[in-house]
Amino acid sequence: MTSRVAIVAPDRVPEIFAGGYADACAALDLPAVGDGYVLHLIASPATRWTVVTRDAGRVSAASEDGWVEVAPAGEGRWVDVRNGWPEEFDPGPRCQFCGDQNPAWTFPSVEVEVLLGAPSWGEHEVLDAEVGGRTDWHACDACRGLIDAGDWVGLVDRYGELGAPPAVQAAWRQFWAHRTPAQPAPALPWTVVRRRRIAYAIRAHWDTIFDHDDLPVLAPTEARDAVAQRVLDAARRYLRSPPARTGWVRSYPTCGTARLLCVEGDGWNLVARTDASAYLLTDALPNLIVAVDRGPRLPALLSGLDAIAERRGVDGRPDSVS
Repeated sequence: MTSRVAIVAPDRVPEIFAGGYADACAALDLPAVGDGYVLHLIASPATRWTVVTRDAGRVSAASEDGWVEVAPAGEGRWVDVRNGWPEEFDPGPRCQFCGDQNPAWTFPSVEVEVLLGAPSWGEHEVLDAEVGGRTDWHACDACRGLIDAGDWVGLVDRYGELGAPPAVQAAWRQFWAHRTPAQPAPALPWTVVRRRRIAYAIRAHWDTIFDHDDLPVLAPTEARDAVAQRVLDAARRYLRSPPARTGWVRSYPTCGTARLLCVEGDGWNLVARTDASAYLLTDALPNLIVAVDRGPRLPALLSGLDAIAERRGVDGRPDSVS
């Protein structure tokens, strides 16, 4: 079992919410209390759940984005226990055999009759909980290769250092006996949060993101250029009337005097480096990243957006409040 902890408090809001504390609480369906929340995001290879506690101020160490890697179990007052993770923190399905975050394959609809029980905080929790009924089984490239090769021992070893517990192996054996050929995993639904997540990934890994990202980067054609122009026009309107949500214009330091910008609007995101080019994501072209040439007008737009972020203090520093 692994866990990660996110702090959502008046002075610490993860940037994935693209707004302030009230926006984050609304997205989480939580009242905006004064002492904030701690979200314990807990995972086993095939199960995720969230424990919500109060008293975020009791967790002393956190990154500028509200994350802490370790927090004492049960810290603060318990508020809720929820199945799964909030969409803002959930990267999507994982490999059900090793937990890999990028399962490329799905073995469709295998009936499993073993009920493994609910997860717990205890020392001997049963992983891969509640695997009863008919369900698709997600697999990464490596695990799919072992399955296709009939390498049962290799697959069990992929579970972790100690191997899959007997109860998990029982469910896996039912899968093994009734599996059908794997199919490419379907694309994740295109949502506001996914669009925002991709935009922040481009910003965080500007130099390397396209070495391993599956989304195609497209130079504008006539049709795409019209969509891109609408996004750029909307961003230029921010220079006259900045968006009400502070987190919709963010600026981050990078090499030298250049800045990396993350800008959001209704149905779109723009990611750009002030001394280079820009990329757009828009609901009009889901699952695509549109490249924007630097051109004569882009530098002034990016400079103006950076100035908005600077005035608001949303500049990626650890002491920024958004």
